[in-house]
Amino acid sequence: MPPSDDDSRDRDAPDDPGGDDERPDADELEAHLPLLALDDAVCFPGTVLVTTVSDDGGRSLVREMMRRDLGERWLGIVLSLPGGGRDPFGRREVFPGGTAGRVLEARHDDGDAIVVLGGEFRFEISRQVPGAAPYRQAVIRPLGEVSLDDEDPGVRHLRTRLLDLVHGLLPELGEGVALDLDAVAELRTGHGIESVVNRLAAGLDLPALRKLELLLASLPQRGEALVSILENRRSVLDRLRPWRHLAAHPELN
Repeated sequence: MPPSDDDSRDRDAPDDPGGDDERPDADELEAHLPLLALDDAVCFPGTVLVTTVSDDGGRSLVREMMRRDLGERWLGIVLSLPGGGRDPFGRREVFPGGTAGRVLEARHDDGDAIVVLGGEFRFEISRQVPGAAPYRQAVIRPLGEVSLDDEDPGVRHLRTRLLDLVHGLLPELGEGVALDLDAVAELRTGHGIESVVNRLAAGLDLPALRKLELLLASLPQRGEALVSILENRRSVLDRLRPWRHLAAHPELN
């Protein structure tokens, strides 16, 4: 969890979330975190997100994080509300839930910050707080995750179903998917259901709002929703397959 006054322990980049004995439960005390608001990206626990930060407050926060040791670069990663609404502090409103994580790497390119974020655990915002810094700050409450037994037959079936669906669809999903056959093969070995679900949710080319819905759902609901999404895509592709060859001859359309 984010360091309190007496906790600044370092950690490696996120690996399998299920193997982290320090993960907070939902009833742990609230914590204070700066918030990094993103317009079109959602970070999941146990995954790495590479994104571009363009606004002044976000770039200031990234610079502040990079002045700290890795174990102290904690922040909350949230999604901006569409529509341009403003919060009581005059900043663009954000959704009330997100993922706490750390800035693993960052570089600046033509004024923008290219940031590598490592997700650790889900949270909800208790309240935003004023501060002198040009970026948002909030009191957050960690959200616990449902613990699933990876040896349970139902869980094993869900895991296999997800990986089989993705493996079969990858050749037709296009370049927008941050997954490949090697990544899926790697997930089949040594990764529990939470890691599989979160990495697939992060890698699929879904709208940011849909990804946020998945993030805030319980782990079983997240997994079942992914199965539904993948099965729907397979159904659509199956229906379109007889006419896919026409794409190479637009004059026939």
